[in-house]
Amino acid sequence: AEASILARNALGLAEVAELNVTRGHERSNAFRLSLSKPRLFGSECSIALGARKHLLSRERVASHCEKVQAVDATLAAGTAHGARGAHALSYELALREVCKLTPAASAAVRARAAARPALRSGV
Repeated sequence: AEASILARNALGLAEVAELNVTRGHERSNAFRLSLSKPRLFGSECSIALGARKHLLSRERVASHCEKVQAVDATLAAGTAHGARGAHALSYELALREVCKLTPAASAAVRARAAARPALRSGV
């Protein structure tokens, strides 16, 4: 099952807010909230912010579940078809965790779970 809500220009500033919720098979689910604003302060820059959380059940094939919580931000300048080209700077911070190990879990999965939650950051 999947549901989405999209709001455009609610404050009159050309902003877009979107919420996506997905419920999958065997406890898998996902949630994503994103906000974007084109023409930031009247310039050719745009900004996009996002937050997501998902639980991926791999119990059927890999004997574990994986939880991910993340936030991201992107600042883009220029237009893709303009003379200057398009440039973007993005950042993401994510917390990943292996959970719900079953006795049949492989050694590699057990090693990832023993490492505790992993915080990843990328530009």
